Amino acid sequence: AYAQTYRVETKTGHRGLFGLGGAGTNAPVFIRIHDNHDQISEPIPLKHSLRHRNKFERNQTGTSVERRMRGFADAFVDVFDVGTRTNLDGIKKLELWHDGDKNDGWQVEHVE
Repeated sequence: AYAQTYRVETKTGHRGLFGLGGAGTNAPVFIRIHDNHDQISEPIPLKHSLRHRNKFERNQTGTSVERRMRGFADAFVDVFDVGTRTNLDGIKKLELWHDGDKNDGWQVEHVE
């Protein structure tokens, strides 16, 4: 059981490094949450997107039903429900990284 749970949303950009293709990644992705008192969570893997089977890829569109229900722009977002073992006081900062090699680039458009 988690002390706290969070919903994390990521959106992969449309272009990779230097405007080339390859914006997505298949590498394992993690976050770490920093709270308002500089307490830091453990590394949290972003494993199971609630919206896409193949997470962290560009131009994800979801199904036509998802686009109608959430709006077209939201269908591009990967959503994760995650938790921490410690109680944190708010969110001051979020670290985001992947555990792949130098060929596993990832163009992140935003994280919420």
